[in-house]
Amino acid sequence: MDDAGKKAKQLKLLKFVSVILGVLLALIFLVVGAVNSGAAAFMMLLGAILVLPLTWFLVGKIFHKHIPYGALLAAGIVAFALGSSIVSTENEAAAAAQGFANVGDYKAAKALKLDSNGYAKHKAAEEAACRNDLKCWAETNEKSASVRCIIAIQDRAKFEYDWISGAMPRFAQYAWVNKASGVISYRGDQIKLQNGFGVFSQHRYSCSYDPSKGEVTDVTIVQGKLL
Repeated sequence: MDDAGKKAKQLKLLKFVSVILGVLLALIFLVVGAVNSGAAAFMMLLGAILVLPLTWFLVGKIFHKHIPYGALLAAGIVAFALGSSIVSTENEAAAAAQGFANVGDYKAAKALKLDSNGYAKHKAAEEAACRNDLKCWAETNEKSASVRCIIAIQDRAKFEYDWISGAMPRFAQYAWVNKASGVISYRGDQIKLQNGFGVFSQHRYSCSYDPSKGEVTDVTIVQGKLL
């Protein structure tokens, strides 16, 4: 195949990809625009029209010349981005005006059809229920516990250490230390510690974490795997 043939084949493939991308973006923009209103919806729907391959064909027919697909795709994406920016600004303003702490709470309350007071009560009830459920409470706080526990466990090593599961230890078990105060014990066995003779052996560990204070209250490390 000569250079002209290769170029023609590449242009045909590019056109096909552009059409598929345009159709997909148009569908997404239409769906998102349909659930919004005002200027935001207008910009999103305009974006959907601009990225639609049929628009490219009609524009070309009207002006009797080829219109670069990329230019119309870019214009449609910019229009949709402007619409999204309007939605974000409106949500921030509405959240502040209605007394919500953040946009996330405002959106969640809107979905539940609650005002700020009603949502505060709903959120407090959910948190209270989670606070009394070991699995929910442990999983909710596991990320912050992991960050602090990994440092506390490493500090207990007399010599070198090596995490079997990588930089973040994997906690296989958890249990209440003090349910009344919400303190949880996170347990695992994904670390190898070196002894005075330079030999590494697997150890199990238990890290007690107090979510209310964001503090590790106790750490124990014993040679061997979890029982």
